[in-house]
Amino acid sequence: MNENGMLKKMKEDFRKLKTEGEREKFIKETGSKLDGMTGEEIERLTDAVEADLKEINTKARRF
Repeated sequence: MNENGMLKKMKEDFRKLKTEGEREKFIKETGSKLDGMTGEEIERLTDAVEADLKEINTKARRF
């Protein structure tokens, strides 16, 4: 899965969480995944997050 797909899945999975315990588990598991990524993968994921935030900002400014 590429970084854009990874980010999308992370966001979808997080939205499904109902309890604080589920959120804590998600954060711990996600941190472990990030720890296993290479610097290049982290950089691409960071770029995907930045693009996503720009898109959200653009949508928010329309309202």
